[in-house]
Amino acid sequence: MSRLTLQDIEGMQADIAAGKSSRRRKKGRGGQSTGGPGVASRAISTLRALLGHAACLGIIGKNPAQGVRQLAVGSRKRRLNEDELRRLGPVMRQLAFEGEHPTGLAAIRLVLLTGFRRMEALGLERS
Repeated sequence: MSRLTLQDIEGMQADIAAGKSSRRRKKGRGGQSTGGPGVASRAISTLRALLGHAACLGIIGKNPAQGVRQLAVGSRKRRLNEDELRRLGPVMRQLAFEGEHPTGLAAIRLVLLTGFRRMEALGLERS
């Protein structure tokens, strides 16, 4: 771990942002991973946290990701259009039939019906 440098980590971030780490998924949920600044920024954030924890535990001497300049990521304002909303209902019913977790499906319904943002819905308390 002592050979990992700040330049290596920033280079990795640039490669992920450029899509060099993308690959087609074989099966399951999701589509093709294409990289981009958001993916790169989250990857670096996760790596920094892991290396910081390793440094706290004494596994490594110093966190080499400390001081990495993360890429700026703009906010997303994408909303589903009417056609996408119409297609979502049957897909959610099919997923429920296939055994998808009911809490996840209920959370999607809550967000759609209330207009809450994701974190607003997740932050709700039972009371």
